[in-house]
Amino acid sequence: MSERRYVQDLNKLQKELQLHQFMVYCYKTSFCPQIKDKHDWPVCNYAHRLQDFRRPPQNFFYRAEWCMNIHLDETFAECPDGLNCEKCHNLMEFLFNPFHYKANLC
Repeated sequence: MSERRYVQDLNKLQKELQLHQFMVYCYKTSFCPQIKDKHDWPVCNYAHRLQDFRRPPQNFFYRAEWCMNIHLDETFAECPDGLNCEKCHNLMEFLFNPFHYKANLC
């Protein structure tokens, strides 16, 4: 997961993009460069473990549906399609999916 497409300056992008755009296309799509430093993980824009990581929706297509090949808190390795699966593999991918995020009224 150290490929270039997973290494973005999310804090810079948060300042440049509208909040909705940032949340849908950038939030948790890169791993934290400060993961070894003590900081507040819940408010960090970056992923800290595979269960938090979202595939960048501009690079991967996946629907707001759960993959039946994985169980809660498991990783992409559980799915035979891995990163190329067209379904969500964790809660972050589901909640911030472009087809799901803020699509329903509260």
